[in-house]
Amino acid sequence: VHLADWAAIRGTALHAVTVDHGLRPEATAEAAEVARLCDRIGLPHDTLSWQWDGQGNLSDAARRGRYSAIAGWARPLGIADVAIGHTADDQAETFLMRLARGSGVDGLAAIRHSRCALGIRWHRPFLGLRRAAPGEVDELGRRL
Repeated sequence: VHLADWAAIRGTALHAVTVDHGLRPEATAEAAEVARLCDRIGLPHDTLSWQWDGQGNLSDAARRGRYSAIAGWARPLGIADVAIGHTADDQAETFLMRLARGSGVDGLAAIRHSRCALGIRWHRPFLGLRRAAPGEVDELGRRL
């Protein structure tokens, strides 16, 4: 079940947002593709931009910038809950990166399914799913 289907069944409004970090040449085109997909299914969508100031760890700065930008977008819209698209693959990558950095047991903890930060409750409903390879289809035969 897609999140849009889940929201429709429950009568819950859904609004999509993409953060273009500008860190990869294809990022802007990917954000535009998400906007087109959302338009096709009638889902409101906004694209936010974030620019790295060149200070500190890029990965950490991008993560913090992404959450800050989304929270700043959501609060004025009255959005208190945000679903993030992290998958089981992200969970594995996070574990391996933390392990490589020499994190202790606490640092190797899994990505949480839900947490509150920046005045928003962040949900990760896709942690049990793997990223789809191009051309794969879901259980209803829809191209992923």
